[in-house]
Amino acid sequence: MDSSLFCSKYCGHPRQFPSFWWPAIFLTRRPWAFDGFSAYLQKCIFTAVTCLPALAAAVPTYTAIDLGSLGGAHSFGYAINAGGQVTGYADTSGNAVHAFLYTGGVMTDLGTLGGDGASFGLGINTSGQVTGYAAMSGIGFYRAFLSTGGVMTDLGTLGGMNAGGYGINASGQVTGYSDVDGGLALHAFLSTGGVMTDLGTLGSGSRSYSSYGFGINDSGQVTGMSQGGGDSAFHAFLSTSGVMTDLGTLGGIGSAGLGINASGQVTGYSDVDGVALHAFLSTGGVMTDLGTLGGRYSLGLGINASVSV
Repeated sequence: MDSSLFCSKYCGHPRQFPSFWWPAIFLTRRPWAFDGFSAYLQKCIFTAVTCLPALAAAVPTYTAIDLGSLGGAHSFGYAINAGGQVTGYADTSGNAVHAFLYTGGVMTDLGTLGGDGASFGLGINTSGQVTGYAAMSGIGFYRAFLSTGGVMTDLGTLGGMNAGGYGINASGQVTGYSDVDGGLALHAFLSTGGVMTDLGTLGSGSRSYSSYGFGINDSGQVTGMSQGGGDSAFHAFLSTSGVMTDLGTLGGIGSAGLGINASGQVTGYSDVDGVALHAFLSTGGVMTDLGTLGGRYSLGLGINASVSV
């Protein structure tokens, strides 16, 4: 994952995401929304696995690039690949919110799955394939999609009505989460070649346990968060070949995995003591606290092959 983040003045977007999209935990890696600014790219690397004093040794200078919009007032860049292609979402001239693909200075509207509502681009791979979720025509539900060459494909659900894509790897495998049959819970999924597989949860004691897939590597390993690790709290997990492993916490009640590299190392965030959240690095099932820059909160959003978080 590229270490770039997208930064702007925080304020609420006038459009709201569907309620199914919000994981039931203290914080999530939401598609944050911004008002009054076009999307722009600002490289902001947090190399947490090296010494913190090294960060202060040099302050690099970066250039913000205005990515424009789809004709409306707002846009937000959410994910970027190694080639500098960006996906996110933007207002259109028709007062809708659509996913976009930005390539070589051109922002392309990815449309919806036939609905007149919104779509959101949340993940992009090295080939420029995009995943996210989009409104379905006439039924008021949202579905995970895979957009290839500007053609948006519905990835279906796990038997429920809603689904959303969140992470995508180089071969076009997608992870995210979906309503399961009966609508009692949301489960993480792995979609391969258009076939959606339920990754389950960390426990089988309740049909209402939920799980969410956030990050995926090129081997198809998935990280996210799930209930079922002995209580109703969410714990970060690593799913390998469909087997979900609890990554634990930093001593608090909950955690979530957000990024994963080719070696299966995971980063995310964990409750520490009930009042603070810290970024972590999980290697071989051992979770290490990456600390903060002096405050109470830090989140690990992505990790690369060099174990920079």
